[in-house]
Amino acid sequence: MITTTEEHHVVGSLGSDFWRIKVLPELVPRIAHEFDWNRLGRRVMTDVKEGIISWMNPSSTHVGQASASDKVIPLAAAILKVHVKNMRDLRWKGPDGPERVRLEADSAFYLGKNAET
Repeated sequence: MITTTEEHHVVGSLGSDFWRIKVLPELVPRIAHEFDWNRLGRRVMTDVKEGIISWMNPSSTHVGQASASDKVIPLAAAILKVHVKNMRDLRWKGPDGPERVRLEADSAFYLGKNAET
């Protein structure tokens, strides 16, 4: 049995569920090895150092808006004759360094010269 020291649940503006639990840091590697994250949520993030496990289950509205962005942005770029590169897996790092991922985009794009290089 894993006892949490902290639990937090939020429903986002588009209906997505966001969960965050804090466990003893030494339990995170064991949990990561023995647990099927797909049972927990669609997007799972862990902070081994702090013992934080976060996950998100997107709502259909959330998924639909991300999908619409994937279609609208390239279409607009084609009309404007601007290069575009889809960067869906882009992760923004926090000021603490790469081990502290702060945000993960549902839709992200490089446009113009950034897309070219």
